[in-house]
Amino acid sequence: MTDMGEQVAQISELADRMLAQVYALLSERHIIPNAVQEQMLTSHVRAMARLCTCQDFDEFKTVAMECVSRF
Repeated sequence: MTDMGEQVAQISELADRMLAQVYALLSERHIIPNAVQEQMLTSHVRAMARLCTCQDFDEFKTVAMECVSRF
């Protein structure tokens, strides 16, 4: 697998783990998000996972600006 492919897999795995934890917390509190909330939550968590996997500060800045510009 290429470096880019490995990074994409790492981001996806991290986001999936984070989302599972968030949904477990919501479930414990009997909170059921609607479809729009689920979509926004998923998008935000995936963006945060992408930021968490940045290799250096320049990459972090680039990814952060991309994330901010989408919202």
